[in-house]
Amino acid sequence: MIGGRRMTNLRNADDTTIISSSGSGIRKYFQDLVTESKYYNMEINATKTKVMAVSRQEGVQLEVNHGGQQLEQVQSFNFWDRTRQQQDTAQRS
Repeated sequence: MIGGRRMTNLRNADDTTIISSSGSGIRKYFQDLVTESKYYNMEINATKTKVMAVSRQEGVQLEVNHGGQQLEQVQSFNFWDRTRQQQDTAQRS
């Protein structure tokens, strides 16, 4: 929650972070992003797009596809010049 509003995505230049409490939510929000991007003649590059599960449960696997390609699941990513780790972030949740 930011300013009392539930946020489902964060954007910074050409980077977007989609946030959801479930795999189905991630898939829905990602499809919404793809749809809106097409409206503005923009494309999502499946090779550059990554997914990361942040959960107190270990071994959560996400299945998110784009253009017939499974998106790579990572254990960490850089956002605003800071590395976000799957385990570190889950412990703060």
